[in-house]
Amino acid sequence: MRCLLIPGTELKQKSETELILVARTNRAAFGELYERTVDKVYTYLYYRTKNKALSEDLVSATFLKALENIDRFRPKSGGFTAWLLRIARNLLYDEYRKNNRITQLASGGAETGPGATPEEAVIRCEDKAVLQKMIAALPDLQREAIVLKYTLNLKNKEIASVLGKSETAVSSLLHRAMQALRNEVKTHGLQG
Repeated sequence: MRCLLIPGTELKQKSETELILVARTNRAAFGELYERTVDKVYTYLYYRTKNKALSEDLVSATFLKALENIDRFRPKSGGFTAWLLRIARNLLYDEYRKNNRITQLASGGAETGPGATPEEAVIRCEDKAVLQKMIAALPDLQREAIVLKYTLNLKNKEIASVLGKSETAVSSLLHRAMQALRNEVKTHGLQG
């Protein structure tokens, strides 16, 4: 296959799907995909590890693995960002297994934009330290789903791809997590 040469400004105007197709033969296109997604991958890993150096190492490993396997990406699997986060998640688990670490999934300070739903009221809770403790107390999968949904703003389909679950299972997981958080907010007498 011949390498396509596309000027940088043209790459910035391409859709994610177009970039993926071009990235299979053009590293500059992959660089544009990197620029568009690196912050989300880093944020996800940092929320999971609370370790800057480890997160940076895993981001590098994630993009290297993605570059090596770009031909295997299938758009129907939940989008490029979800695919990257799944790679990052798998590398994180490999790292923990390799070093016999106990995973401590970070809770982070999830925030969303303005809105009127109960979920957003819980996420915008004034006492973020208490909210972080509440999120940290959730079961691992619920905590991870909350971070993916409200910190990285992924859609349920993308979360399903990252977690290897169905969209229905993700909806249920998020519902249970939000219900647990609502109950904790009531218990602590906090306002949204």
